[in-house]
Amino acid sequence: MHAWKILQEEIADLEVFSGIVAVGGDGTLHEVINGMMFRADRKKIPVAFIPNGTGNDTCASIGIANLNQAFSFILKGDTIKVDLNLCMMDAESPQEIAEEERFERLRYSIVNCSIGFIAKAVHGAMPYKDRFGGLSYLMAAVGELYAGSVADTFSVSLTTSTVREDPIILED
Repeated sequence: MHAWKILQEEIADLEVFSGIVAVGGDGTLHEVINGMMFRADRKKIPVAFIPNGTGNDTCASIGIANLNQAFSFILKGDTIKVDLNLCMMDAESPQEIAEEERFERLRYSIVNCSIGFIAKAVHGAMPYKDRFGGLSYLMAAVGELYAGSVADTFSVSLTTSTVREDPIILED
């Protein structure tokens, strides 16, 4: 949640920057995107990302395979637009969610959004990532299975409507 708070509370004027460079994994990029999307002033600037996480799925999905390639894309200054998914819990629209509950109940995602078993396994991998890297996800999934993880029940509603907002642009 640190990157979210920096974009929400510590960077008052985005207009003095030409872009943001974030270094980390998928979780860091998730925080940066959500921090930008929930700014009260609704201002957005390009986001460049240098992969330094466990899986780096987001970077892989947009063609960034390694650090040298990430730096090359940033130096070129080209941008690409990416679609974001809006995920809400227990609400029909963002307006139904109180400001103080937004971090817990409303999120934007760039690659995926998970609930249930997968979310439990990802959460369970956190303590092991420094030591075991990507293997920590498999370890946590197996641990969930052996612990007798009970299937969660929930309902999911998908809408096909498109919301047009100023896009967040990632460096290409």
